Order: sequence, then structure tokens, then C-alpha cells
Amino acid sequence: MPTSAWSQTAAGNGATLGIDIAENCDAANINNALREIMAQLKVKLDAIDAAAVTIDATLVALGNLTTAANQMIYSTGADTFAMTTLSTFMRTVLDDGDAATARATLGISELSVVSNGNGKSISLPISGTTYRLQFGTVSVAGETSASITFPEAFSGTPVCVCSGGSTNTGADANHRITAVTSSGATITSSATGTNTSQWIAVGA
Repeated sequence: MPTSAWSQTAAGNGATLGIDIAENCDAANINNALREIMAQLKVKLDAIDAAAVTIDATLVALGNLTTAANQMIYSTGADTFAMTTLSTFMRTVLDDGDAATARATLGISELSVVSNGNGKSISLPISGTTYRLQFGTVSVAGETSASITFPEAFSGTPVCVCSGGSTNTGADANHRITAVTSSGATITSSATGTNTSQWIAVGA
């Protein structure tokens, strides 16, 4: 029977690895059984030793490190490791379970994005003040004006610029800002034909 079928009770082992070793068995069977057991154990031990080589390489590399307080282990390659500083502050970030908690630890706010038919607004609160970057496009008929409404109103009058118009190089070929308020702007075209203007506004 295979080694997996051996009994932990000595009297329960009447055969081993196919060799009869029961009471009153042929004396030669004992020799053969012992030799077969040794051969099978050698196979098992060699397999264990081969596996241990791989395990030991990692354990030896880790064992060669000099650890210290506020340090962490990181891999620099196969079975090679080094130490790096892990500050108290970084531990307060690592234990955060989600992005919102991590932002709170770092003291930053999530970007807010608002859209309307004229464009998008990206807001970022910094030290109690919300700063906004807003941008978009608007179609302006030839030699007329078009109004845009910012996706979000500014607290004051922002800086607003635009570009666009015809491919002509004359001074009257481009779009220009003719009025800016906290909630929108007016873009005027001197070009002939309808053209698209790109605008951007920045402020708090």
C-alpha cells in the first residue's frame, strides 16, 4: 500500500509499498521493505530540499536586512529587498479606506466639474476660496455678437479671453470679448460668415 495508507498503529501495517511485512512473512521481505521505504523517503526529501532552496533565497534576503523603527521593507528585484522610511504622517494616509478620507488627511478637496451648453467649469477650493477654470466654445454669426453664460458664476469679474474667427489675417477677422460679468461674457465677431470661438475664463 502507498505511504498515504500507512497506519499510525504499528500492528495495522501488514504491508508497505506493495511488500508483505505481516507476522511470519518471508525474512527477505523485511530487507526489501526497508530498502523500498528508504528509496521512497529519498524521493520525498529531495523534493522538499528542492522547494526549500527557493524559499530559503527569499528568507535569507529578508534575514540580511537591518530593520529599524519607522522603516518598511520593499522589493528591489527577485529575492532582493531594501528598507525605506515610513513616516508617521504617511501611515495616516495608508490607513485611509477611501479617496474621500485620504483627501481629508491630505487637506485637499475633490475637483468639482459643472457643465452647461456653453462649456465646463472646474472648481477647486483652496484655503476657503473656490477658484474656477471655465472654458468652452460658442458659434458667432458674421459681424454679430453672441452671449455666453458661464457654467458657474464667479464671485467677481473673471479674466476672460477668446480666440476664433476667419482665417483672414486682417485686424477685423477675429473674435473679441466686448463685455465680461461674473456670470457670462459677450463675444463679438468682425469676420464674415459664422465661425466658432473658443473661450476661457479664470477667477474666484
